[in-house]
Amino acid sequence: MKKNILRILCLLVAIAMCLSFAGCEKKKKSTKANGGSADIGDDVVEALDASDISNEGVGGSGSDAATAKEKVSANADDMNWSQLLSNMPKDLKGSTVTVYSWNPIKDVSGAENVVANFQKQAGIKVKWIQGSYENYDTEILAKIKAGDSPDMIRYNYPAPARMSLCQDIKTATGSDCKGAVWDSTLTNVYTVKGKIYGVNLQNTFNQQPAAVAYKPSDIKRYKLEDPYVLWKSGKWNFNKFIDMCKQYKDRSGYAGWMTSRGLDYLWFTGVQMIKFDGNKYTNNIKSQEVITAIQKICNFQSDGIMPEGQSEAAAWEGGSYLFYTSPMLEARRTDFHFPTLKKNNDLIMVPFPTGAGSTYYTNYQEYEAYGVPKGAKNGIGAYYFMRYYLDRANYDASTFFVNNQTLECYDYLRKVSHVNYQTDRALTKAIGNELAGINGWIRTGGKAEQVKTQIDKVASVYDRAVDQGNKTIANF
Repeated sequence: MKKNILRILCLLVAIAMCLSFAGCEKKKKSTKANGGSADIGDDVVEALDASDISNEGVGGSGSDAATAKEKVSANADDMNWSQLLSNMPKDLKGSTVTVYSWNPIKDVSGAENVVANFQKQAGIKVKWIQGSYENYDTEILAKIKAGDSPDMIRYNYPAPARMSLCQDIKTATGSDCKGAVWDSTLTNVYTVKGKIYGVNLQNTFNQQPAAVAYKPSDIKRYKLEDPYVLWKSGKWNFNKFIDMCKQYKDRSGYAGWMTSRGLDYLWFTGVQMIKFDGNKYTNNIKSQEVITAIQKICNFQSDGIMPEGQSEAAAWEGGSYLFYTSPMLEARRTDFHFPTLKKNNDLIMVPFPTGAGSTYYTNYQEYEAYGVPKGAKNGIGAYYFMRYYLDRANYDASTFFVNNQTLECYDYLRKVSHVNYQTDRALTKAIGNELAGINGWIRTGGKAEQVKTQIDKVASVYDRAVDQGNKTIANF
């Protein structure tokens, strides 16, 4: 009898365990932790109410460790790496920092070794999960709602929707990240109502200023002056740039300047179609500076300096165009762009020439920053990882870019005091109409004399984007 009772009890325990495992398995599938798009509908994250997600404050030390009882030291920003390690909260050792990004680690030259060294030195494990570029915000929101929030995410623009998914940096890490080690110009851009939601280091390779790419083989083939030599000798200006485009067209039959995004000239000259002052977005699309910049782009196209079709990186690589303006990450040695050119050392980037506008700007086509999402369990560990992962001192500068000329270009652009970034892209993308009827119109033969009429047609789209952005930050 006792044996039968024992057998029945064992059977009941086994059934209960099976039911428990089945429930866990369902939860794992719903969170899609490997970066696939979670099934939460097709809502655009930018339209979400920021109050939809509770702010859980300073994170613990990872899902596999106890909650951190200490914050980052008050003077952590003033410490070097050795000092940070000696002052690291004891319960961070053995914890995990989960990073959610759309790129694999190897896209950043040398990053795999940097992450491995961080793990050895700090005793903190890094879990790098790759999501999708197209559905990144939606996937982060799904993870937050499922209680599976990562500890660190990446920004490409100061988009209010993505910032609404994050804690402010001081709440998340215990540090206000205002020390000299941080890029204060970028910090200001990612500040809303006095609170910081995205950061990057001043001394970093993980940034994306735009520059002018060219192939030395084309310069030699068409007997043109070398842009790098012109730049270093103080002769690289916008008039020279345009003259070279015309010479190239005469000798090759192709347009000289292909852009990664049709409005590159506008951004290089410091113009913005949507402005943000830290508290409010405003529509600048009808301003004379925007109208004039777009008219010039139309004239470049009409004159054959630019082609109608843009973003044709493969055509540039194949020899159809002389110059290509694009973000400098494409010239990183291990980035996936232009592998043949890199192998043959036939790719150099130089700064956009001076003289296009009254003030010289560094144009960040993606203004790369990092934040800590709501619900993160290891925001303090994320602070430590940012300090190490983003520090260029931990990378080999001589092999990060395809060559030293391109490294010189990067260092020059990072020191320029005036910067421009693309608020318009961050907001107009939210309504499913990127650059809202301007970029596509230019590409299909838009004329300078028609610019004001076209802007009047699409201005209401920008009004909606601005209104939506302001509604999002109203809940910050």
